[in-house]
Amino acid sequence: MAMNDSPVTRYANGVVDGSVIAGDLVRMACERHLMDLETGADRGLFFDEKAALRPINFGKLLQHSAGPMAGKPLLLEDWQKFRIGSVYGWKREETGLRRFSSVYNQIGKKNGKTTE
Repeated sequence: MAMNDSPVTRYANGVVDGSVIAGDLVRMACERHLMDLETGADRGLFFDEKAALRPINFGKLLQHSAGPMAGKPLLLEDWQKFRIGSVYGWKREETGLRRFSSVYNQIGKKNGKTTE
């Protein structure tokens, strides 16, 4: 199990060890994250925890604008932190640019797509 204590890695560890329930594709993404923490440097990849946390922490500055949560801070779920942190945190050693330049996001109704 990877020892990095970022919310991205904590979620990945939870999915892989079975304490967080997730589908096969999410489990595979979590396994890839953990494997890349160990072997990514061999392929010129690194996980920039500060870059991963930047958009996650930005969400804490926002507030819900309508409904029963209006005025309360926007708190991302662990799965959202994993997804966002993975996209922004993984970088290429050679250029310092993000590893992933595009993302496919499929989420069920009423799970915060618009807010995100």
